[in-house]
Amino acid sequence: MVRNTLMAAVAVGVVAAGAGSVLAQQADAPRQWGAKIQADLGLTDDQAASLKELRRQERQASMGRWADLRTTRKELNQLLVAPQLDEAAIAAQVQKLAALQAASVTAQANHDIAVRKLVTPEQFQKMQQMRTRFASRGWRGRGRGWHHGHKGGAPSGGDSNDSAAPTAPASTQP
Repeated sequence: MVRNTLMAAVAVGVVAAGAGSVLAQQADAPRQWGAKIQADLGLTDDQAASLKELRRQERQASMGRWADLRTTRKELNQLLVAPQLDEAAIAAQVQKLAALQAASVTAQANHDIAVRKLVTPEQFQKMQQMRTRFASRGWRGRGRGWHHGHKGGAPSGGDSNDSAAPTAPASTQP
């Protein structure tokens, strides 16, 4: 019995050590991935640091824009199904939504321009090839990073019902 207990303890120790090793490798995966992309594109350390900072800033700003868009869509949907029709409020909300969408597209274009200014034409061409390769494998960019297999709909972490068409209250008429 002591021997079986000792064998079980050794087995648990080996499994735990193996699991710790796997977790450590997974924790290093993003750094390895970034280093691989940096090497594949031929980025200098300064370019890689600048791109990382641009990505961080854009990710932070885009989260606020997505939240504003979600809130504005919900408010518009509420106005559209409200018992009292308020066309002026609906028109104002539509204008607000359009302005937020335009700001989002403008910010993304400005981010893309900033990225392009940081890299050489050859590096930019390689980036485009990598994006095409990733897209052909079902990966998509934008929003909150790269997401595998998620096409369309809300960005990751978003509520897919946010942009759904409003539903009118059930009618009691035949």
